[in-house]
Amino acid sequence: MLIGEKIFLVTLDVANAETIRGWINDARVNRYLLNGQVPVTRDQELSFYERSEAEWAAGTAYRFEIHVAEDGRYIGNCGLDRVDLCHRDASIGIVIGDLTSQDKGFGRDAIATLLRFAFDTLGLHRVQIECHATNERGLHLYRSIGFTEIGRRRDAVFTEGTFVDRSCWTCSRTNGGVAKRPRSDDRGLIWPLAAVRAGPSGAVRGWPTSARRASRTAGAIPGPAW
Repeated sequence: MLIGEKIFLVTLDVANAETIRGWINDARVNRYLLNGQVPVTRDQELSFYERSEAEWAAGTAYRFEIHVAEDGRYIGNCGLDRVDLCHRDASIGIVIGDLTSQDKGFGRDAIATLLRFAFDTLGLHRVQIECHATNERGLHLYRSIGFTEIGRRRDAVFTEGTFVDRSCWTCSRTNGGVAKRPRSDDRGLIWPLAAVRAGPSGAVRGWPTSARRASRTAGAIPGPAW
């Protein structure tokens, strides 16, 4: 379990596959998703869970559910893809599927929490993220966290009947911005991954009540799509 200021991240639960599939098939959510607007089938989603479990075991991807710290609500997914422990880099993917939870700082906190995991736990040096160049909200968010735009791939995304550029951003542990900000209490700590697998018997003192509830239902290392 990874604990931020407003959210906590737990390994993905296949029981939530239909929830996330409904979100990413919603045009209001998938408008800026890089995997496009083609509907995802149930079998495709379950296959993604299986692949994510294998990638976690191989150390090439780490995907999580995003839950609100205050009440434990499940609101989306995020994670590190294409993790390369040789060259120490990875890519971030994120989606806040619950429309009522957008524009409330949860995505920002999820990315900052992921960056701390990437830099402090995995020892990565560089993390990148990409988005539609027309996604002004995303561009502002990444810049405010400490990412730097390094270029654009012209007409690389086909969305809503037109081509748009793909904006590429990078953040390193030396310019991590929000990710490097010190925490004033133990909610900012990244608990060992072993604690996630431990379940209720391995509960760590100091977790929010909602976080402890999630640890009992998180399951063992699955993962849906962004």
